[in-house]
Amino acid sequence: MLTDQMTDADKDSQMQSFSAPSLRLAGLFSRSMILQRRKPVPVWGWTAPGRKVFCSIGGTQAVTFAGNDGKFFLKLPPMETAQNLTMTVSDGSNSCTVEDVAIGEVFAVSGQSNMEF
Repeated sequence: MLTDQMTDADKDSQMQSFSAPSLRLAGLFSRSMILQRRKPVPVWGWTAPGRKVFCSIGGTQAVTFAGNDGKFFLKLPPMETAQNLTMTVSDGSNSCTVEDVAIGEVFAVSGQSNMEF
């Protein structure tokens, strides 16, 4: 719809959709992910500016506030090895849940096809 053809009601509804974004996590956070044990775990995403954001996993919690741009960043404290956890991030109105999360050793390996362990 062209802007000059929009009614006032259309403009208002479009503005409301931009002023109240829903909570979302960075694409890195997904089902069956593995988080590094014994290290602080960064969690980030977007929500409405100024919202208080809670994150919990396996009895561990962290809290932060979204900035004026709606971005939030927090760090969960170091955790020990665990499996089948659920990470929940909430801003009081919306929540995101990531299931089947493990905490353990994370290795980034690259090289030739003849590599051995």
